[in-house]
Amino acid sequence: MNPRTVEPHPSPVVGILGGLAGTILAIALIYSAPVLGVPAVDMLGTLGRVVTNVPDAALAIGAAAFFVLGTFIVPFVIARLWSALPGGAESLGGALLKGVIAGGALWVLGVVPFARGVAPALSLLAADLGYGLAVAIVIAMVHGIDPIGTLGWGGYRAAVTPDTTVRRP
Repeated sequence: MNPRTVEPHPSPVVGILGGLAGTILAIALIYSAPVLGVPAVDMLGTLGRVVTNVPDAALAIGAAAFFVLGTFIVPFVIARLWSALPGGAESLGGALLKGVIAGGALWVLGVVPFARGVAPALSLLAADLGYGLAVAIVIAMVHGIDPIGTLGWGGYRAAVTPDTTVRRP
């Protein structure tokens, strides 16, 4: 019997998958904030205005930069720092703690250039925490941690198609 080992650093493919999930979630949270009465944060446009002041071009450049940063660059940094972040490597709680820390760090880095006021800052906090948690949960799932089973819902796979073949002696 081989003991279970956990890689100190997640593979780049896992980081990319987590980053993609986190990027999609962060964009959804940012653009759904006005539905809840929170002022919109034009993060993509602000990011693109570093390169150009043409609104449509700034939005396109900002969206491309946000996608590349969120899907490839930030998950690589999180994966490299994974073993140094507090939290255990073999539990959902440890992975969630790592995700909250990563999301909080992203929020601190992004709140100054993008948020003007308390409500937009809180909107960005929700998006950054969602991003960090999504990356951490994907990494935890690859390491064999089952988030649903860990929460006590172990029977969620119980709904299987019954075997309808009749076996005759």
